Amino acid sequence: ETHTGAMLEPYSDDPKNSGMLYFTQEAMNDFVLNAHRKGLQIAVHCEGDAAIEQVLSAYENALTAFPRNDHRHRIEHCEVPTAEQVCRIAKAGVALGMQPAFIHHWGQPGGKYETLLGKGRLARCHPYRRLVDLGILFAGGSDSFVTPIDPILGIHALVNASFENQRISVKEALKAFTINAARIAFEENAKGTIEAGKNADLVVLSNDPFKVEPSKIRDIKVLMTIVGGNLAYDTDQA
Repeated sequence: ETHTGAMLEPYSDDPKNSGMLYFTQEAMNDFVLNAHRKGLQIAVHCEGDAAIEQVLSAYENALTAFPRNDHRHRIEHCEVPTAEQVCRIAKAGVALGMQPAFIHHWGQPGGKYETLLGKGRLARCHPYRRLVDLGILFAGGSDSFVTPIDPILGIHALVNASFENQRISVKEALKAFTINAARIAFEENAKGTIEAGKNADLVVLSNDPFKVEPSKIRDIKVLMTIVGGNLAYDTDQA
């Protein structure tokens, strides 16, 4: 509602406003190049397509000058990418930290995003099916306190999204909140899957997300949480 996210075209409900960039392209290029040359992983907050363009261009510039495999440089949010930007994200190996609950709360037809962006841009918000098909690493989150910390709702949103290009399978949605969330932080050797030698971080659920009706995924409850092998939460003791 603040209309600050930088867009290539004006907001539909505020035709004189295209949001704002906080940095020049030159400043972003310099920052990214310096951090990239030092071997750091970079993460930059970008919601609108103009912000995505600036940061993606800076990543491409750095990777052209100093190629590096498996850098996992990140774009946080990446809500309204163009189709062309999605292809470049895949080619550059950029990873995305995204919030599927946003489409549940605001991405329905006639909802907040349609008011802000119009139907055309709404249809390309959060294109999760395309990301999976192109092999782009993306992890699910909540952006708390923007939406509550609720991975189950995030998984539900990915499976039951309004638009076909947003919907992915239960398995793919679970990966977004488990192994992909570990990979995006270079922590896949310690967490993200249940394997010997990894942190014993587990949850026990009231139902199997693979067996319930997709529309009922959001109703699944966490019955027990184990962190590092220790019981942290138990509904029988709550």
